[in-house]
Amino acid sequence: MTSGPESNPYQPPASDPTPPETPASTSAEQRPDLRIKDPRNWGWATISFIWLNCLTITLRQVRVEHPAWLVFLALAVALTLLCAIVSYMLWLFRVAVNAQIISPNSGPSPGWAIGCYFIPFVNWLLPAMVMKEIADASFRGKPHKGTGYLVAVWWTSFILLNLCLSFRPESIFVLILSWIAGVAVSWLILRISLRQVDLRESGLPKGPRPVLLPTSGPRPVAATRLPQPVRSDAPAGRPGPPSRPGGNEETRGVSGAEDW
Repeated sequence: MTSGPESNPYQPPASDPTPPETPASTSAEQRPDLRIKDPRNWGWATISFIWLNCLTITLRQVRVEHPAWLVFLALAVALTLLCAIVSYMLWLFRVAVNAQIISPNSGPSPGWAIGCYFIPFVNWLLPAMVMKEIADASFRGKPHKGTGYLVAVWWTSFILLNLCLSFRPESIFVLILSWIAGVAVSWLILRISLRQVDLRESGLPKGPRPVLLPTSGPRPVAATRLPQPVRSDAPAGRPGPPSRPGGNEETRGVSGAEDW
């Protein structure tokens, strides 16, 4: 029976000259970008265009029969609405990406967050649910209690606004509902954007740390008083004072422990 390096159990294993590729050795282009991006620019742009659109809708209530004024208002309403939609979609895509970084197991996908607005009949309810999921993921499942009511107010007023624009475009309810929806969605944009910026500046939130539960086990060594070591070269204790007649027997022969 021949023994070689392969069959010798005491021979150290041969090292592989080409170690397997580790995740750290991969190129930076192949690794996903896990940095939270600042959504405030698109958020402020969305709020500005929404309020400009509400202002142009308010100016439509002014009864001016000049043709140039009517054409200007119509173009202003259409242009501000288009800019508000584009900036809102860009903001929504960015906060959806950030929400998945903050809470990987929750939050909608960025594509679904945008696509749900363009699916018939689904876009009557699902966008509000997507906004609530993004808020929950941004606040790591513990948003403010009024966030759900704010989402409900925003989406209800938005749906009623679309119904009024379809049947009664000149009604005063169009003006009222547009301002309610605009203020509600502006508040949501501010809350979510500022929350994600706080997490971006302080770094990604770490996972939940383990909680040490109290147990009835032994106390740690640091918490117990250990006996002091006795020195072998310690001097002998001096004899105590002579006991008086009738004194306590326990006080006789007291050593000089205090000196030690």
